[in-house]
Amino acid sequence: MRVSRKQEDRNIGFEADEEGRLVTKGLDVEDEDDPRDIDVDRLSEDEDEEDEEDEEEDINEEKLAEALGKSINKEVTEAVYSARYLGPFLAFFGLLLGYKLTISPYKISILDRKYSRIQDLGLVRPLLSSEEMHQIRDNTRNGETNFLMPLPSYDQIKLRFHSAATPKGIHQLPEMFYAGVVFGLTDENSHELRYTNHDIHLRRNLAEAVDQQESALYLQLKSMRPTPTAIMPRSVQNNQTEWSEKGYALYFSFEDLKAQGKLSSDKLKPWKRVLEDVMHIAREYRQVYITAWYPHVFGEQDEKTQKRFKDPYRYTTIIQQILPTRTGMYDIGSTVPVWMSAVNHTVPEKKPQSHILRKEWTVDDHWDDYKPGGKKYVKYTKRDLEEMVYELNTGVTAVGYDLEQKKEREL
Repeated sequence: MRVSRKQEDRNIGFEADEEGRLVTKGLDVEDEDDPRDIDVDRLSEDEDEEDEEDEEEDINEEKLAEALGKSINKEVTEAVYSARYLGPFLAFFGLLLGYKLTISPYKISILDRKYSRIQDLGLVRPLLSSEEMHQIRDNTRNGETNFLMPLPSYDQIKLRFHSAATPKGIHQLPEMFYAGVVFGLTDENSHELRYTNHDIHLRRNLAEAVDQQESALYLQLKSMRPTPTAIMPRSVQNNQTEWSEKGYALYFSFEDLKAQGKLSSDKLKPWKRVLEDVMHIAREYRQVYITAWYPHVFGEQDEKTQKRFKDPYRYTTIIQQILPTRTGMYDIGSTVPVWMSAVNHTVPEKKPQSHILRKEWTVDDHWDDYKPGGKKYVKYTKRDLEEMVYELNTGVTAVGYDLEQKKEREL
């Protein structure tokens, strides 16, 4: 049966006959010559054949997958059975490899173990006895330091700590000490410490250098950042204990520190931002301390005092501070005022001054706890000295003031 496509616009339908075939309903005219006619019976037969082929392909694929699965399972089972003796060997080898990588490097043999003494720890970091720390403190605090000043002077000056001022007063240092900070370093083992001497063969000792400027420490200080303002040869000697040390003095002016971004806002220690850079070099040479000299303003100077004495540093003292490079060595440190004791190996002279107040130095006067305007700071006026009962103030003596004149006035 053929159906003409010209009948599409008509009310045409399809229905099934008794044998299940599709037949047209309401078709009156059939056009045999139209090529667009469709054979409905042939289409139905083709669709049935395609469905049967698809079902056969699905069945074949399922059978093939099932056969392959059985084959793979069989092969795996046979391989595992054949390698039944290899499994324990691989497990043992894995445990042995893990032991060698994780446990064996850190294993401690009880029989072959050599116990290290606590003193051997002193080769890693300084472990100083109380006697050694007190000896270092006494040597460095009371030692007299000699500086070879940089250009344009090239003078040699000496500084040292005095427990009390003399009737001639004190002698101020060169102005550069009031405008910056000076650090003292060395690569010597002047106190014969085991920690410092441990790797001395790896360094070129300063004492063995033909010229001080050839030492490794000098070259490292010269190339450090921040750049120092000047590097001066330095030596220190304690005549009482016959201790001596040679090294370098590293000078940073406050202007240079500000230009290099290393000036701190701390009024008492504006140089503390460069301290760690200097400490790093000292630790590299296994030194247990460094020395710092810096100005300390302990009073405010008014215009009247400035016009009278014409001394801008009248209320400024140079402090010498010993700073330990490691923790646990607080007893090494000391903080004391220093004055100039010699210029070019000549003792400076100064006329006696009547306004000098002298008080013997004691442990209570240690500068560690000193603060300007604190409870220990007393500023006496001329009237206070005239009315003072010296029998009750035995620690204070007015130099240049006649006590007999005071007694006559009281009578």
